[in-house]
Amino acid sequence: MPFEITLKELGVGYTATSARKGENASIIVREFTSSEDGDLFIGRLEGIPSAIIEALPSESQVKSSTVDRLLAIIRRDQSATVYVNDELGLLVDFVIKGRDIEAGQPVFSNDIADIRKLTFHEITVPVDAGIVFLFSQGWRKGLYYDLRPLMPPEFPAREYDLEKLCGQFFAYVKFQHLFKVTDAEWNALIAQKWFPFVSLKNETIKSIISYAKNGWEIDEITESIASELTNILPSILKKLRRNPLFGSHLPLFEQAIDRYLAGDYISTASIVYPRIEGLMRTFLSSSGKSVKWSSKHLVKSVIEARANELHHFSGLLPNNFQRYLEEVYFANFDPQNPDVLSRHSVAHGVAPAHDFSLKAATIGLLILDQLSFYLRPQNSENN
Repeated sequence: MPFEITLKELGVGYTATSARKGENASIIVREFTSSEDGDLFIGRLEGIPSAIIEALPSESQVKSSTVDRLLAIIRRDQSATVYVNDELGLLVDFVIKGRDIEAGQPVFSNDIADIRKLTFHEITVPVDAGIVFLFSQGWRKGLYYDLRPLMPPEFPAREYDLEKLCGQFFAYVKFQHLFKVTDAEWNALIAQKWFPFVSLKNETIKSIISYAKNGWEIDEITESIASELTNILPSILKKLRRNPLFGSHLPLFEQAIDRYLAGDYISTASIVYPRIEGLMRTFLSSSGKSVKWSSKHLVKSVIEARANELHHFSGLLPNNFQRYLEEVYFANFDPQNPDVLSRHSVAHGVAPAHDFSLKAATIGLLILDQLSFYLRPQNSENN
């Protein structure tokens, strides 16, 4: 059962600036911070969350060191309802990577492609109440608080989608290995034509990022990535077959996958690279929007197709994938020296023969799979 407590004082935030007696001070009343923030995070925990734990009855035996997750719903009269650890059930609305999952089956970290929202099981958070939410993912923790409703009446009640926002914060902590990639490391990834493709295992994604970070050749692990792709291709193909947007293109993608499994990487790349653009064009035509056939417009339309679902910390990395499509898949080439394999060089028949390789075929199929998370019929479910 949750704890019903009365706080000694009504905390409304943390000071953002120092001030002497009689001077004005700024107060942070809404914030997300995580264990990635070091001392700032510890300082926040030692403030209002600690005051909440201290107000719990002594027989609860709840100590700061034992708190895995906590939700406090705080009201203006200083009363609060507090859920700690097992009393707080969390429902995560997520997108699966590939394999079908039946009700009652265990879900593993490698099954999760993206997180849409987080719901407090059988708990309603009133829009006029303050909230303090602490959660854990392994050794990492996140803290979100919104105490604006506890401020004077002129402050409005909460109007945003709390479940979607908490899902965003949960994803940030869950996918921390993706969001710590620096600009320099992204440049290295793009330069080597690789991407942390969502359907790969988390450890494989971490390896790709690590190679880029250390300045190593990611191509050294191409065979390992290809082996993993081979294992998940049946699930990927099953997913494509269920998607009506792939209908007219499906026979060609099936042939490309068949050729890949047979070790015919020239045929795989020759089919996949130009046909991916065809798939984008089919999607854009079916969207009912005004059609502009430039590569930038095609890419933008694809990425924006799920903009209402994909938050800032989406595991699909929409902004980075948009850059990848523009700079790698749609890369331009020098007609006098077309030493690049891209949609343009393949379609124009000038891509070097040696570039129709295991790497090119593997990346082409992984791009296709990544696109499948964007190019889905409206109102379809994959969570």
